[in-house]
Amino acid sequence: MQYIRQDFQNPECVHVLFSNRAYASILSEVIQHNRNETGGVLIGNIYNRVWYIVETIDSGIFTVNSPTFFRWDQNYVNHVISVRRNVYKYPPSILGFWHRHPGSLDTFSAMDEMTIRRTLKSCPHGLISMLVNIDPDFRMTCYYCFGKILMSVSYDYGDEYFLSDILACASPQELIGRSPQAKTLRVKPHATISPKQFAKRFQAVSGRIVPGKS
Repeated sequence: MQYIRQDFQNPECVHVLFSNRAYASILSEVIQHNRNETGGVLIGNIYNRVWYIVETIDSGIFTVNSPTFFRWDQNYVNHVISVRRNVYKYPPSILGFWHRHPGSLDTFSAMDEMTIRRTLKSCPHGLISMLVNIDPDFRMTCYYCFGKILMSVSYDYGDEYFLSDILACASPQELIGRSPQAKTLRVKPHATISPKQFAKRFQAVSGRIVPGKS
C-alpha cells in the first residue's frame, strides 16, 4: 500500500475527533498492558467529512498480548459493540481500529497492511487505522485507508469539538421505538427531585469523591 500526506480534497475524511471517553479508553488500555501490544475498535459517526470517534472498544478477555503481537477476542468485541451502539441517539458504527506498536514504529507491518486490505472489502467509505507509540511520549498516528492508499490524517480530542447529538444518549421513547415491543411497552417519566432542588439542597454540603467499593 502507498503512504501519502493528508489531502483535504479527499471526499471522505479530512479530520478525526476523539471524545474524552474514547481518548481516555485508549490511554488506559495502553497503560494496562505496559510493554505489550494491545488495541481496539473505533466506533462513531461521520458528518461533513469529519470522523467522530465516540467510543473505543477494548480488545477483550481472551486475548493474546506480547511485545510484538496481539490478537483480540472477536466474540467479546462484537458483543460489546452491539450493546454500546444501542445506547446512543444516533447509533455509532465501526469506523476503524487502533493498536499499539513497539518503539517508534508508526507505519504498518506487512501483516497490518494485509489486515487493512481484507477489512476494506466491507468498508465502502474506507476506515481509520491508528497506531499508538510510547517512545517515551504517548502519541497517536491516524491513517485514513481506502483502496491501496494510506493517508495521514490530523486529529484532536475533547467533547467540546463534538456535535451534541453525536454524544447524546437515546431517550426512553427512542429506545422503545427500536424495540419489537414498541406498541405495548411504556416508560413513565420519573423524578424524585428536580435538578434545581437537588443543587439547592446539596450545594452547601462539602465533601469529596470516594472510590466505589468493588
